[in-house]
Amino acid sequence: MSVISSALFIVAIVFFIVSIVTFEIGTKKVKEKKAHKKYDKIGFRLLYISILFAGISILFAII
Repeated sequence: MSVISSALFIVAIVFFIVSIVTFEIGTKKVKEKKAHKKYDKIGFRLLYISILFAGISILFAII
């Protein structure tokens, strides 16, 4: 279970980093006066997925 927990935690960190990059792209689009809502939606979706993977990782670590 430790290996599964570690793998899920690494996946959660990767999704979290990608969501940060997506939010940064959205912020740059705001400065350029272009549509940024698409990047915000993608960023929030990736953030929710990273929280889900982190929660599953913690659950496996407890078991």
